[in-house]
Amino acid sequence: MNSIRIFCYLITTLIFISVTAQNQKIKFNSINTGGIATGEIGTYPVLQTINGVQYKKWYAGIGAGYDAYYYKTIPLFFDARRFIDKQNKFLIYGDAGYNFPMKNLPKESSWYSSYHFSGGFYGDVGVGYKTKFIKNTSFLLATGYSYKKLFNKIEVINPCLIGPCPENVYEYNYSFRRIILKAGIIF
Repeated sequence: MNSIRIFCYLITTLIFISVTAQNQKIKFNSINTGGIATGEIGTYPVLQTINGVQYKKWYAGIGAGYDAYYYKTIPLFFDARRFIDKQNKFLIYGDAGYNFPMKNLPKESSWYSSYHFSGGFYGDVGVGYKTKFIKNTSFLLATGYSYKKLFNKIEVINPCLIGPCPENVYEYNYSFRRIILKAGIIF
């Protein structure tokens, strides 16, 4: 519940800064990307939307996405970017936040009495290139390294003739490290 409260506070702060700073060089931007995450397990789609403010060469915002790498999750994260050239075309970025698991079905078929996921850390760092597309819209290409953490707890009831049947509990910690490639628009 605290993470939702912090998220709402940050969004309100970003909107307030954007509205009160209209006469200054602070401007609101929305970054919307789609791409792929590839690692040793395979290649899966990712989608992200980030909304925040830019001041000179710095950008900060709050993002959310859809990450289908092996298990489906919804990452919620803070995004920071820095343009590293005079024309504001080349950038470095970093994201840090939390992964909320979606309803995932087991990858292996087994007899289980409960199957529960809990989220973990989400991170993404990389480089990008932005070029002007239409009047106030730019095209973005980015690549980076992404990290996704999840926890899974499975309770399995073993078959038996006379109950109560024995139950085994398995706990899995998943740490997914992958290369991420994204393309999208900034407006």
